[in-house]
Amino acid sequence: MIKLLAGETVVLELRRHWLPITLESLVILVAGFLPLALFFVQNLLSPNLFLFFAVAWLQIFWLAFFVVWTNYYLDILVITNKRVIDIEQITLFNRDVAQLKLENIQDVRVQVEGFWSSILNFGDLYVQTAGESREFVIKSIPKPLVVQELILKQGVWYNRRQWT
Repeated sequence: MIKLLAGETVVLELRRHWLPITLESLVILVAGFLPLALFFVQNLLSPNLFLFFAVAWLQIFWLAFFVVWTNYYLDILVITNKRVIDIEQITLFNRDVAQLKLENIQDVRVQVEGFWSSILNFGDLYVQTAGESREFVIKSIPKPLVVQELILKQGVWYNRRQWT
């Protein structure tokens, strides 16, 4: 999926935190089993017709869960000793791959908002560069302060190696 440069090694590979996908999955689960709540209203429809619509409804929401899970699984942040690579699966057949060279990184900041984000230790990472796109945002990553420190250390190590 990612071609590494000569002498480049992967330092960290990270996915989004599990809480956002869990919340999305719970919404899909509740909506998916809505026909079972309407089971008592089946007298309005024939049992076979109700069963057909209930199974079709469950298949649609099973597919929605699959798309959400695939999106979660394929969203990856890769930190190497030369670059930061963010792979974001936007839709099922649409992927955005952005990469930053460590030498272009000017600032890395973390934003942890809310009670659950603080308790479960996840937040957003903002990487500012000198390039065209001024700010690089990575949403809902676990242990954002550790990732921030790792990126900054890799950048310092890379710059020190360039000058010696």
